[in-house]
Amino acid sequence: NAGHPCGISRAAGEVGLKEELQQIIDETTGERAASRFLEAHPDIVRWAFCQTGGHETYVVKEFHFGNRYRADFVIPMSYSGTWEVHLVELEPPNDKVINKGGTPSQRFNKAISQVHDWAAYIKDNPCEVRRDLSKWCADHDLLGYSGGCGDPCNSTGDYLRDPETFIRYYY
Repeated sequence: NAGHPCGISRAAGEVGLKEELQQIIDETTGERAASRFLEAHPDIVRWAFCQTGGHETYVVKEFHFGNRYRADFVIPMSYSGTWEVHLVELEPPNDKVINKGGTPSQRFNKAISQVHDWAAYIKDNPCEVRRDLSKWCADHDLLGYSGGCGDPCNSTGDYLRDPETFIRYYY
C-alpha cells in the first residue's frame, strides 16, 4: 500500500504482514511459528508495546536471566530520562485462556505464575538483570538501530545497566 505509515508496500496479490501472521495463528498449534515471524518483523513487536518513539529502542528474542528464566521477547525503550522494559511470554494462539466455568485455564495460571517469578527475580537481582539485558541489547538487537554501538544509553545519558537509572518493568 503506497503511503502506508510504516512504509510497507507490496505488489498486487502479495500477502500482507497482517494476513501472514493471521495465517500462522490459524494454522499452527504452538507459538514457535509466530515467534519466528515476529523475529523476522521486530517492528511489529516494538509497536505492539511501545506507544512513543523514544530515544533508544531494542527488541531482543529469548532473553535469559538467572538460571531458570527466559522471556520470549524483551523490548527496552528509553524516553525522558527513564527506561521502560516490556517482558513478553508467548503462548500457543489456540489455547483457551478462560475455561467454560469462567476460571483461568491451567496454561494461563502457569503463565501468570511465571510472570510473577520474573518480577520477583528482577526485584531481587536488579543489577544482574540490568547488566545482562544491556549486553543482550548490544549484541542481539533485532531492530538494528543501535548498530552495535556499545552500552544502551539514551540521549540524556541514562545507561540501561546503571543502577541509578530508573526502569519501569511491564510483564
